[in-house]
Amino acid sequence: MKMKLQIFFALLLAVCSLSASAEAYLGLSVGAADYNDSLWSIEDGANDVGWKLFGGYQFNRFLGAEAAWVDLGKVSDNGASVRTKGLAISGVGSIPLGTSFSMFGKLGAFFWDQDTRFGGSSNDDTGTDIAWGYGASARFLDNKLGIRIEWERYQSGMEADLVSLGASYHF
Repeated sequence: MKMKLQIFFALLLAVCSLSASAEAYLGLSVGAADYNDSLWSIEDGANDVGWKLFGGYQFNRFLGAEAAWVDLGKVSDNGASVRTKGLAISGVGSIPLGTSFSMFGKLGAFFWDQDTRFGGSSNDDTGTDIAWGYGASARFLDNKLGIRIEWERYQSGMEADLVSLGASYHF
């Protein structure tokens, strides 16, 4: 887990060190994390507040890359609890809808750490799985400030969806 945090912060530092003319951004999103698995007695609809800190680089109007530290919260149901967090690295494809709006899709890897408790037993597991999502964004104030709404699915031994609203700063 320490190595994942180091990779995440190295990627954020790399994004921050790009020249002012580069299309780089940093942001924060908060929303609802919904676990979709009956494994460990967690039923569909078990949810908590999820959030992510993200940074990215837009290579051109259509292609970019993004890294995010994602916390999918902790859900409890039927005597079991699950907490999932990790690093997501994704390629991002955008469709501009004018100068300030765009739709986007993303596909990448999720390097997760999951703590599961059931009764008196616990399991701390790590792994790498797929993450994908889509959303819409708008930019304001000379295209420096952005807002986004998105849906993402994270695989981590079980599925979790994150529907979030976020803000970003572009430099």
